[in-house]
Amino acid sequence: MERKLALVFVDLPDEATPTIRPTNAEVLGGNLYRLLPTERYDPENEEWEFLPGTIVVCEMRMTGEGARALIAVKAADAADIEANIGKEVTTGRGLAVLHITAELRWLGCPITTMTRVANAVPLGGKLYRLLPKEIDDRPDDVWEYPPGSIVECEWIESDSGVWKLRPVRLVRRPEPSWKKALRWFASALRTAIRR
Repeated sequence: MERKLALVFVDLPDEATPTIRPTNAEVLGGNLYRLLPTERYDPENEEWEFLPGTIVVCEMRMTGEGARALIAVKAADAADIEANIGKEVTTGRGLAVLHITAELRWLGCPITTMTRVANAVPLGGKLYRLLPKEIDDRPDDVWEYPPGSIVECEWIESDSGVWKLRPVRLVRRPEPSWKKALRWFASALRTAIRR
């Protein structure tokens, strides 16, 4: 039987700033996941709140980047395991976490590019529609694909051995709001003329 994996974020409590580490996790059912180590996991170099192999309870929570993601919130106890093992997955349904390239700008000039997490709605197959950030705390970020875009994605293994969902091709850009308004106005005008 093939294991089903999910991307889960684990808190790194010893870091100077709030930091979460993405890692693969085995889906066990309900809101339970078994954390798997990244390829470069080194307990001497990085302390995870929950060690690889731990069965954890996960919740969809807001990351510091304004996207919702599966976050490990506690180690599962016997009651959690008994209530959830083998049940239908209840966390993260209908929402995907994509890793997109964003260009960081200062005073309108590009400074650097970095990877950001963003939410997307699965449309079927490899297609996803990017959602806008719920908290726009980085207005100078310019995403590779704007929110509302439909993108084709693939699972790509990162340098650390974590499988991440990344857009590989733009399928359709979102329609600009002025076009929507113009189409609505034309429709309303035609309706008014018919009356």
